[in-house]
Amino acid sequence: MEHTLWNKVPESTNAEEAMHFKMYKALGNQCHDLLPGMKRLYAFAHTFYRKAIARSSKSAVISNHYLY
Repeated sequence: MEHTLWNKVPESTNAEEAMHFKMYKALGNQCHDLLPGMKRLYAFAHTFYRKAIARSSKSAVISNHYLY
């Protein structure tokens, strides 16, 4: 690959772009006020936390354990 073409390749990865897409779909891409936006972002992150706990345990039940 030519050096100039290589420099045009974006530095982001597909995984990073895929996660951004998930966030935009879940949270919306409109502007949010700070506190409501932070609450939505926390809920988004907590969903992945709960999925990780469910995968790591033998049980399929996801508890309502919250981080705060």
